[in-house]
Amino acid sequence: MEKADQNTIASEVGVSGGPLLGSWLRDLSYLRNVCAHHSRLWNRRLTMTPRQFNPAQVHEPLRHAAQSAEAERGKVYTLLAELAYLVRHIDPASRWPESGLRTVMRKFPADVALSPEADMGFPEGWAGLDLWRTSGAC
Repeated sequence: MEKADQNTIASEVGVSGGPLLGSWLRDLSYLRNVCAHHSRLWNRRLTMTPRQFNPAQVHEPLRHAAQSAEAERGKVYTLLAELAYLVRHIDPASRWPESGLRTVMRKFPADVALSPEADMGFPEGWAGLDLWRTSGAC
């Protein structure tokens, strides 16, 4: 696809730069395949690590993910955050980020040895971030 067309599409979903959106779509395709083939997501080290991006390339609700260390980007949180960001742009009425993922993660049994923060790369206090709240419209 022509770079100008990539950039136009990316800007429609709140991303500055078609190549960045292209990399996200590749990474989300990988995530979809992991899920479709019933592979484990919990504490998984991703084969395809999302690339680091400049915080200025996205709106505020996703900027925290731009600061992730490489080790954390190798876990599933960054992909889920990118997905939530895209969902909010494509369908602002969608409640998946707060009603879907956040609710499922809250139901995970409290255990000191296992947690979304330690095992999946979720930052401390992630559920309170705008990306995962109803008011988190991008």
